[in-house]
Amino acid sequence: GMEDFHGNGARRQALAAAHRAPPGGLQRGAAGFGAVEHGARVLATGVASTFEEELIGRDGQPVHLLRRICPIRENGHVVGLIGYGFDITELRRDQQALLEGNQQYAAALRAMEESEARFRLVSRATNDVVWDWSIDDGRIWWNDTVQSVFGHSTAELGDSVDGWTRNIHEDDREGVMLDVEEAMQSDAQSWQGEYRFRRADGSWASVFDRGYIIRDEVQRPVRMIGAMQDQTDRHAVEAQLRQGQKMEAVGQLAAGVAHDFNNIMTAVSSYAELIMQDAPADSAIRADAMEIQQAGRRARELTHQLLAFSRKQVLQPDVLNVN
Repeated sequence: GMEDFHGNGARRQALAAAHRAPPGGLQRGAAGFGAVEHGARVLATGVASTFEEELIGRDGQPVHLLRRICPIRENGHVVGLIGYGFDITELRRDQQALLEGNQQYAAALRAMEESEARFRLVSRATNDVVWDWSIDDGRIWWNDTVQSVFGHSTAELGDSVDGWTRNIHEDDREGVMLDVEEAMQSDAQSWQGEYRFRRADGSWASVFDRGYIIRDEVQRPVRMIGAMQDQTDRHAVEAQLRQGQKMEAVGQLAAGVAHDFNNIMTAVSSYAELIMQDAPADSAIRADAMEIQQAGRRARELTHQLLAFSRKQVLQPDVLNVN
């Protein structure tokens, strides 16, 4: 309110009481002067003064006042003072809260920038294709490894999630998207899957993909960060290993059959030899026995081929004179 500074002491005590502060609770203003000092300067110079004062209330909390003292003139001379003030305590509190909030925001922003910088460095150091999908707007970020692994530049893939989905093999696409949607709609924290992904040259890579789901305060999925691994070479080695195991099993079977067949044909050839020894040289029986022996030799050749296929050593029985 308005104040007449002809009675400075009484006015000072009344103002302090109005703010529930002791008369001595008045603090110096920002310029180093209190109301009395400012009043004296206005009286001496005739120039109005605006300043801020701080009172300390009975609860120990500061009370901020914005004050203005103006001269009263008569016949060109300053004969008195008049002043008024506004309580700006709430304004100062709001300013302080805003300052602290800005400081906290700046600290959080720095922490986020440092975290993002670490994420970018890690994505450069890995051989995996790293992706960052903003679920709300459908935008996706790729690290540069996507070009060295799949041949796609980040510009070719674009920043839309369609750059990922359109390169999934059509036989795998629906299942992959259903699995991703199911993971997001549940309370899962991650998702993983295997599928075929088209390279820039049109060939297909077998990939293992996994992503971590980031949720907001109400557990709504807002972001996924993941990495793709090209496992085509590993799958090829695994397929060769399986094929080798199959061939080994077939070889073992062939070896067993060959040995049994060789034993049977050895007995057949032996009986044919006995028949030839007993039969006359020009008899039909001897000729038949010779045909049996020739068939036995062809059977033994087939046995050699089966054992060679199975990589087993062939047995060559010989007649020995035990004496």
